[in-house]
Amino acid sequence: MQKTLILLRHAKTEAGSSHQDDQSRKLIERGLKATRIVGSYMRKNCMQPQLVLCSTAIRTTETLLGIEHEYAAPLPVKYIEKLYLASAAEMLNIIATATDDISELLVIGHNPGIHELCMKLAKSGDEALIDRMAIKFPTCAVARFICHTPDWATIRDARTELVSFVSPKMLGQVIV
Repeated sequence: MQKTLILLRHAKTEAGSSHQDDQSRKLIERGLKATRIVGSYMRKNCMQPQLVLCSTAIRTTETLLGIEHEYAAPLPVKYIEKLYLASAAEMLNIIATATDDISELLVIGHNPGIHELCMKLAKSGDEALIDRMAIKFPTCAVARFICHTPDWATIRDARTELVSFVSPKMLGQVIV
């Protein structure tokens, strides 16, 4: 049996300030455009998450809304405060709680944890994509993994394979 795990970093945000709570940072126009580009890519490439685990930060929730705009219906979502700036290990713990009936899971989070998790899971797959992903995991980048495991609880020990990795720039879209 296998599961599909999709990991998405939030889109480009406004710069933070000392007077602003980091969790309240919003997407800028460039980020909003990127969500539509990546959402379209995800839909066209048959990414159909049965559940979305999303950080509660405004930038991740706005990223989800932009992605959803490209789908015919809203995606089932569970907002998880612990995903805000979670480490790779913390994200794995959260993913491990998904029920076994979910075969395709989308997690929307933040760097550096999302990038660290992707590198931890990229045990096999397209070497050029793995190398590219190792260099940088930009805003609104999305990575898809096939996880050879019967359930999410054993994700840490699963054989995982990177099957796609894209960013808006890689999709040939110039976002100003």
